[in-house]
Amino acid sequence: MHVMFEVFLKPGTTGEGLVSEETLADTQAQIMTPDEAKAVGLDGLPDDPEGRERRFIVIAKSDERRIYHQLELSPEVTAFRLHEIAL
Repeated sequence: MHVMFEVFLKPGTTGEGLVSEETLADTQAQIMTPDEAKAVGLDGLPDDPEGRERRFIVIAKSDERRIYHQLELSPEVTAFRLHEIAL
């Protein structure tokens, strides 16, 4: 089972550094723009009605807590949602 974080960025931020390089290496997390997510087959991603900048982070369910805590602490994140996905 995998999970996907839908991360809403603060205006003017790029999403670089949402999670540490160590975490990226350990979890093999994939951080994608909406277009990149659709290109790899994550269909059905709704557009954000408010037009906010988003990133999608796909990870194994077992790494959920680690990413969750880093997103909570990131100054670039205004909000995030968690989605369960089957790959």
